[in-house]
Amino acid sequence: MNNIFTKIKLFISTHKKVSFSFLIVILILAGYWGYQIYSSEDTETIYTVGVVEKGSISESVSGTGQVSASSEIDLVSEVSEKIIYVGAKVGDTVKKGKLLFSLDTTDAKKTIRDAEISLESAQISAEQEENLENYYTSALSTLASSFSDLEDTISGLEDLFSNDGYLGISSFSSETAKNYQDEAESSYFFAKKALTNSKKLYYAISQTDSKEKIEEALVNLIKTANLTAEATKNSYEAIEYFSRNEETNSTLADEAWTSINELVSTTNGNVTDLISSKDDISNAKLSLKSSSLTIKQKQNSLQDAKEDLSDYYVYAPFNGTISAIDVEIGDTSSGTLGTIISENQVATISLNEVDIADVQIGQKATLTFDAIDDLTITGKVAEIDSVGSVSSGVVTYDVKISFDITDSRVKPGMSVSATIITNEKTDILLVASSAIKTQNSTEYILVFPTLSANNSVNSQIASSKMTPIQMTVETGISDDSYIEITSGLKEGDVIVIKTTTGTTSSTTSSTTSSSTKTKSSSSIFGGAGGPPSGGGPRGM
Repeated sequence: MNNIFTKIKLFISTHKKVSFSFLIVILILAGYWGYQIYSSEDTETIYTVGVVEKGSISESVSGTGQVSASSEIDLVSEVSEKIIYVGAKVGDTVKKGKLLFSLDTTDAKKTIRDAEISLESAQISAEQEENLENYYTSALSTLASSFSDLEDTISGLEDLFSNDGYLGISSFSSETAKNYQDEAESSYFFAKKALTNSKKLYYAISQTDSKEKIEEALVNLIKTANLTAEATKNSYEAIEYFSRNEETNSTLADEAWTSINELVSTTNGNVTDLISSKDDISNAKLSLKSSSLTIKQKQNSLQDAKEDLSDYYVYAPFNGTISAIDVEIGDTSSGTLGTIISENQVATISLNEVDIADVQIGQKATLTFDAIDDLTITGKVAEIDSVGSVSSGVVTYDVKISFDITDSRVKPGMSVSATIITNEKTDILLVASSAIKTQNSTEYILVFPTLSANNSVNSQIASSKMTPIQMTVETGISDDSYIEITSGLKEGDVIVIKTTTGTTSSTTSSTTSSSTKTKSSSSIFGGAGGPPSGGGPRGM
């Protein structure tokens, strides 16, 4: 053994270049062998799943400020109009909700009436449009008549190409004539095969079938009709050439001319009828969608007009004492109408120009205090600055929030953080934000259609066991964790909230996240991958 090692060492020392090259080759082969082993390991996608459930969600904006030393709140009108009623005088003690000022609502009520008429007109127009169902019924009739005609056309072509038919004669003298005959016969066989395939689809359709199946049959039979039209055209050209350039039976030629002209006319009519029926359905669907959108727009306009009417009335935002009345009946409202002193404390916070757009008087708020760890007080927005202030290029607006209760520990000047609920929905479909994916500006979710929350669903599913399908969805409001689904899914659907891919030796996780605007949540999710019960607001 020692002699062997001695000889190897001697060989290496005397053949260094050869030995080095040999070593390099060995390392390359070893590396390649290791790579092959690693890459041959099976890769698999693991889906972490969740369940679509109903819950509640809210959007909010947050800001900081101080507890005000004064509890005075300006009573401000949102619109400029003539004042027709003043319901209090200086020194009066008023209860929350008391009507203090009324403005002339003549124009506002006219806007509501106009919106109502506009909506009714849109609804009548939609009702007068032909029912989409009628087009599908008509399509079934067109399918029936066209299919019957196409069968007759194929039968007529078959007669022309039979042994005693005009195009079946084999004694044509020229190569050109033979080419015309071959091209016509070949297109006839293609059309015949297409009609045979269409027959299965056509006979499977009934009046109660889905609209999708009827549209599928239309598209299929249009293709068959076009192939048949091509066959009749080629046969027409062949007959035309034969009758002019070949010695043929004149009686047989006349019969062929009569037959092919009828077949060409019928088939072209079938193509036109089928395409027209398909276009009628497409146009009716677009018209129906347009009408629905128009009605929705009119409904929104009416709702906006009704909501705007509330701006013509100014109520006491809380219990308090009237400290100033700045207008009289007959004046035109402009800015502050009066001032009320709150019985409760007030906090003033600052919001940026983006957040202030979502804030309205009367919205609920939650307040916490830096100096009092265990205290949370609810309140409502009582006043919003109509003009912002600019500092270092940043525009901010002051918002005053009236406390629902008074706590003796809260002192004027204390720092306060407030979260204002700007939008809130309950009993809606929610999914984890990570489930939402986007492709070409279209949102979708991966769904396991054969599973439901009623089944026993594992939290993870391997791709070797089952593959999800892509479902397009529409979304609504969201918070930092969950998002509303307005269409595309139903309660109990099992969805993918995260995908993990890799081998047994290494795993990488890939998730899709959703960025949200100043939002907060409170959900009642349950099930695999669902949001927890409860939740708290999140500020910006």
